[in-house]
Amino acid sequence: MSDQYSLSLAFAVTVLVLSLSCMTLCAIQKASVEQKMTMLIVFSSILFSMGQLAGVASSDMSMQLLSDKLEFIGGINTFYFCALLYFYYFKVKFNSLLKYGLFVIVFFLSFSIAILDLHDLFYRKYWLLEREGVTEIVFEPGILYTTIFGAMIAFAVVITIFFIRQLIIKRSDVENTILLYIIVMLPSIAFSVDVIYEPIIKAVPFSLILVDVLLIYLIIVRRFYDIDTLAHRLVFDSANDALIVLDATKCYTDANRLAKEMFPELAKAKTGKRLSAVSVKAFNTFEKCLEYENVMENRIIDSRTGIPVIIKSKRRNTAKEAQILKKRKQSVKDVPDIEYKGKIFHASSDTIIENEGSKREEIIGFVLWFRDVTADREHTRLLDNYNHDLEVDVAKKTKELKELQEQMIIGFATLVEYKNHVTGGHIKRTAAYCELIGKELKKEGKYSDIIDDTFIETLKSVAPLHDIGKLTIPDDVLDKPGKLTDEEFALIKTHTLKGAEIIDLTLNTGKTNQYYEMAKEVTMYHHEKWDGSGYPRGKKGQDIPLSARIMAVSDFFDALSTERPYKKAFPMEKTFKIMKEESGRHFDPVVLEAFFNVVDEAIELHEKMKDENLTEINDLNQF
Repeated sequence: MSDQYSLSLAFAVTVLVLSLSCMTLCAIQKASVEQKMTMLIVFSSILFSMGQLAGVASSDMSMQLLSDKLEFIGGINTFYFCALLYFYYFKVKFNSLLKYGLFVIVFFLSFSIAILDLHDLFYRKYWLLEREGVTEIVFEPGILYTTIFGAMIAFAVVITIFFIRQLIIKRSDVENTILLYIIVMLPSIAFSVDVIYEPIIKAVPFSLILVDVLLIYLIIVRRFYDIDTLAHRLVFDSANDALIVLDATKCYTDANRLAKEMFPELAKAKTGKRLSAVSVKAFNTFEKCLEYENVMENRIIDSRTGIPVIIKSKRRNTAKEAQILKKRKQSVKDVPDIEYKGKIFHASSDTIIENEGSKREEIIGFVLWFRDVTADREHTRLLDNYNHDLEVDVAKKTKELKELQEQMIIGFATLVEYKNHVTGGHIKRTAAYCELIGKELKKEGKYSDIIDDTFIETLKSVAPLHDIGKLTIPDDVLDKPGKLTDEEFALIKTHTLKGAEIIDLTLNTGKTNQYYEMAKEVTMYHHEKWDGSGYPRGKKGQDIPLSARIMAVSDFFDALSTERPYKKAFPMEKTFKIMKEESGRHFDPVVLEAFFNVVDEAIELHEKMKDENLTEINDLNQF
C-alpha cells in the first residue's frame, strides 16, 4: 500500500467524519434558512467523500466513474450552496428568474455528470491510469467541463468583489464575513489547483476538510445562527410596534413594515449602511434613546470607541464612574414622543448583548423600538388635566366608556352571528348554558377556588364574544355549506387567535380586568380539548382555563341540538350520547357532569329559545 494511497484514504475518511459531525451539529440547531443551507453544504461534502472512498476502494473503470460522478456532483453543489449561504447572510436579494435559473443550471450540471459515461460533453475521452499506487481516470475535458471551470472562476471573482465591498462598508461581524468568504473560495481554489497542476493527491478533499472545520467553528464558537434569529424575533414578534434593527456599529440591518412607513427612506435603504446616512431623523432619535438607556443601565461610554461599557453590579464603581453617572442621571431626559397618523409612539432602545453575564459578554446590536402609547398618553392627559374635584366625574365617564365599549363588542358578536347566518339566539342560548353550568359547579363545590358569583356573572357576559374572531374570516369560507378543505379549516382555526387580538385591542386597559381576561380566555381557548388535541395551542386538561372548558360544552350542545340547512337538529338522545362519548377527550368530565345534572333545565331553555335561531354554522364535525 503506497503512501499516496494511504493519504487519499485518510483524506476521504476525514472529510466523511467531519461532515457527519457537522451535520449532527446543524441538526440540533434551531430551524432556520442558514441551518438548512449549512446542512446542504455538509450533505454535498458527504457525497464527495463517498465518491473518494469509492475510488480508493476499487480500481476498475465502473467504480472510478462512480467515484468521479459523486466527487464532481458533491463539489459543484458544495460551491453552489456555500455561495448561496454567503449571499443570504448578507441579505442579497435575487429576482426569481435568476434564483430559479441558477438552480436549474446546477441541477442540469449534476444530472449531466451523473450520466457522463453516456455522452462526451464532460469527458471527450477517458482511460484509467495508475500513478504511485493510486488509480484514477485521466481524461480529455469536454465543453461542459471547460464551461464549469470557467463559470466557477467567474463566480469566484464576483464573490471576491462583493467581499471587498463588505469590508469597505465595515460590517460589525468582520470575522464572520472573512470566514464565510474563505468557506466559499476554498472549493473553487482547490478545484483550480487540481485542474491546472493535476497533483496525485487532490486539493479538493483537503479544502472540504477545512470547510467542515470552519463550519463547525462558526456553529460552536461564533454561534452563527444566533444574531439573525434574535433580531428577527424582535422585529417580527411585535408587528404593531415600529422596530429598526442595527448592528454593533450602528449600521442599518432591518426594519419592520410600520417603521418603514414612519421613515420612508428605510424602504430603499441597503443593509450595512450607517443609520446616520440612511435616516437622520431615526438616527437622532436612536442616539437620544441609547443615551437614556445607557444611563439607566449604568453604562459608561468609552471615549475612544464610542461603544457603551457594561458596568456589572458585582463590581464597585470607581469614584470617577460614580460621579459621571450621577451627573448624567441628573441631566438625561426621556425621549420625546413621535406622532404618526393620529397615533403617539414612544421611542426606546434595546441593546442586544451576547453571552450576557459571562466574561465574554459583548454588545452585538441594537433595536430602536417605537411603542404605540396613544391610549396611555390619552389616559395621562385626562388625569393631568382634571383636578381632584373632577375625579368622580372622570370615574363616571370612564365607566360609561367601558360600558359603551362592552356594548360595542356585544354588537360585534351579534354581527358575527349574522355574518355566519346565525341570529342572536345562539348567543343568548350559549350564554344561558354557561350560567347554568357555572351555578351547578358552584352548588356542588367544584372548582371552589375559582368559581364565585362574580365568575359566573362575568362568564355569562363574555360568552357572546367567543366567535368574534370570525369577523376576520372571508365569507366564502365561513358560509361554505359543505365540508371544508384542509386549507379552509386552517383559516377557520385562526378565528380563535384573531378574536383574542380583537379583545386585546378593545378591552385591554393595561390593568387587572376580569372581564377582559375571561373574554380573552373564552375567545382563544373554547376549541381546546381536554386530551390536548384541540387548537390553537393544544392545551390539555386543567391548563385550559375553566371558563373556556364551560364554553366548549355549551357551544357544542347548542350546535348539535339546533337545526341547520344541511341537517335537522340532532335528537336530544343522540346529542347526549355524542357528548358523553367525548367525556375525557373533548370535555372536562367534571364540567360535563355538571351539565348533565342540569340537563332538564338546559332542554327547557333550548325549547324556549330555539325559535330565535336562523340557519347555518360550519359543520361541527370540522371542529
